[in-house]
Amino acid sequence: MPYNSLRPIREKKGLTVAQLAGKTSISIRTLQAYEAGERSIPPDDLRKLSRVLYASPADILQPSTPPPPSRPVEPAPVRPSPSTATGLTHPATGPRPAAEAPRFSPGRPGVGRPAVHVPRPPREPRPPKPPGPATPGQLEQIRNLARRMGLDDAALGERLGGTLESLDHATARAAIARLRQEMEESGTWQPRVAEGPDQEGEYLAKLRAQQIPIEVQLINGERFRGTVEDYTPYVIKLRESDGGGEVSVRKLAIAYYRTRGPSNDAQ
Repeated sequence: MPYNSLRPIREKKGLTVAQLAGKTSISIRTLQAYEAGERSIPPDDLRKLSRVLYASPADILQPSTPPPPSRPVEPAPVRPSPSTATGLTHPATGPRPAAEAPRFSPGRPGVGRPAVHVPRPPREPRPPKPPGPATPGQLEQIRNLARRMGLDDAALGERLGGTLESLDHATARAAIARLRQEMEESGTWQPRVAEGPDQEGEYLAKLRAQQIPIEVQLINGERFRGTVEDYTPYVIKLRESDGGGEVSVRKLAIAYYRTRGPSNDAQ
């Protein structure tokens, strides 16, 4: 197979085989086979080489002289180990003296002696972080609960086992939970939607008891007329006047409601 001009063009461009392989994605062994004339260059690889080397396919395939023979690699000299006896002759270097023991250099750690691994002592566990002081909100909540339970400062200190200023965040939280539980168990306080008397509930109860018709105006413009059948803190259930049945209206959607006729507020 005739030699091509791939090698001269590559050398003229200043590229090594490895560099050309990286630019064309063709393996080094394949490029060496192309340059040695051992394999013909297929069209796909020829286009890649032409594009990278800026040479026409005809220039690359032009016959050329074979590459110079590669120099044989001389074997590296074999050096005797440190345990080789005095007087042995090396074929290349001649007689060698007995190997000296490695010297220890105090200024260079690890030279002349094997490395010694010193285990690290186990780390001591860190002590738990102490809780911070009670927040102003916690102290105010404890005072409010104490007032509802009728406790003065002395009685509250006995319940808590100390003054309010001596409480930290964790003990204040536990004290709030304990006081709430005592109030709920004694019936002194029960959680509810809002504090204070439920005036709207009392008004709706009167309207329901007297079956007074009302008109409900919603925020979106809808209107409903009827009597109060039932109510909750969030919903009013009406019996519509025109016989349309029951309708539930959410209080958040109500703009206002009023009686459709005069009513006796005293009743």
